[in-house]
Amino acid sequence: MSAYAMTIVADSLGRREFLLGGTAVLVLGMITLVVGLSYDSVIAALVGLYVAVAGYEVGFGSMLWILLSEIFPQFVRSAANSIAIATLFACSTVLTFTLPYFEDATGLLPIFGLFTAVSGAALIILYFFAPDTRGVELEEAYKQVDLNCKSTMLICGCHLDEAKGGSGYEGSTSETTDLLAEGREN
Repeated sequence: MSAYAMTIVADSLGRREFLLGGTAVLVLGMITLVVGLSYDSVIAALVGLYVAVAGYEVGFGSMLWILLSEIFPQFVRSAANSIAIATLFACSTVLTFTLPYFEDATGLLPIFGLFTAVSGAALIILYFFAPDTRGVELEEAYKQVDLNCKSTMLICGCHLDEAKGGSGYEGSTSETTDLLAEGREN
């Protein structure tokens, strides 16, 4: 029910904000859960678990599905969404069947510590790459993702034309071409 409510509210308040905010709450909940497990505090672990689930519902649980439908260009949208969703379910299946073995081998603390680290990495990646698609036409939303990826690669010192064999990046927008040209001059 909360995922449905979030999709309605996201149009007015922004998807990126909910995705980042929900993921930040998820990370805080996971940290609380790990601290609770490390100090054998059932109450802290349960509070952390409930906070993490709430953060997940606000962020990944609802906004990810909206963004997936917006960030791919029309000519690859159905195939890209299919690949993304199949990957999600494949990873979930592997996790479901292997988690009991890892729990027996290591206990819960290292597992939830790893989940916390992955959630923290997701927050950082989302901060740099997730576009704000509020008020943006569907066919323009994927260009923001394209520009975000290229500008981050430029900041990191990667040159797209070298990565593509010296031929430049195909399908680049004029803003991205200008951005790349400015970066090469500096």
